[in-house]
Amino acid sequence: MIESSVLPMGALMNVGIEFVSGVVVGIGLGFLVDWAFSTKPWGLIAFFALGSAAGMLNVYRTLTKK
Repeated sequence: MIESSVLPMGALMNVGIEFVSGVVVGIGLGFLVDWAFSTKPWGLIAFFALGSAAGMLNVYRTLTKK
């Protein structure tokens, strides 16, 4: 767990960027899969969920880093 009770501003911005980047990459891959395989909207839905999960995992790993 993080030692201090107050996180520096840089660490908080890093957490937000990691979550948003996971979601954005998931959405991008979802659009690409839908375009390539004509599976609209299932690729977007599936990869949005995977991107969100990846973003949450990155946030968890960052916040529990020793």
